[in-house]
Amino acid sequence: MDGNRELKLTINNKWNPRILNWLNTFCQPDPEYPYSTISSLYYDTYNWDCAAEKVNSYYLKTKYRLRWYTLFEQNENPNGAIFSEVKHRIGSTRKKFRLPSSLTLNDINYPDFNDSRFSIFVKELRAQGLKIQKTITPVYVVRYCRHRFVDSLYSSRICLDANIEVPRINCNRIPCASSLPMRLETAVVEIKGSNENIPPYLQNLISLGCRKASFSKYEACYQKLLNMLN
Repeated sequence: MDGNRELKLTINNKWNPRILNWLNTFCQPDPEYPYSTISSLYYDTYNWDCAAEKVNSYYLKTKYRLRWYTLFEQNENPNGAIFSEVKHRIGSTRKKFRLPSSLTLNDINYPDFNDSRFSIFVKELRAQGLKIQKTITPVYVVRYCRHRFVDSLYSSRICLDANIEVPRINCNRIPCASSLPMRLETAVVEIKGSNENIPPYLQNLISLGCRKASFSKYEACYQKLLNMLN
């Protein structure tokens, strides 16, 4: 699907059952991974430079994260895989660098994000030639449920990302652990394909308050965490 359009729609999380019903009626579940939980441990500078790039809509934006997947039915991480990812955005152009991490789930679940094991993320990226000039450390985990579908009629792939939440934070960076898990009220429908319009069977989403939007889970969670501190 490289080079195809990506359309994001945001909607209140409470409408997930209705959206899933429509998608199951008109689309086919993804044959390989129809649904899973996606978890990402994000890294940022002490000045929150990555978050600021999103909040202020900078032309150049970068995100650093460790990502892993849990399958709903098996309740397991496929192959135990954890990936180191760097996403660059230059205007409307996106580039993504991804490589397997040597960290394990036991490492990821270690309670202290300031432990030296979490610095492996940066070391491995630099070993691959990526230039990370500023000091970045873990800040919080973003977790959500993803339902994947294939729309054969419109040659597109559709994802519903629901129940977006922050289950863990680095308490040295954000001192509000007592309020966790923190959940967003927003869900995201993402459509990848050649068509830039909402498919007809999802047009009813508009009446439920759905709208096209450039949405960052990392930014949205950052903003809500800040509001909890004020």
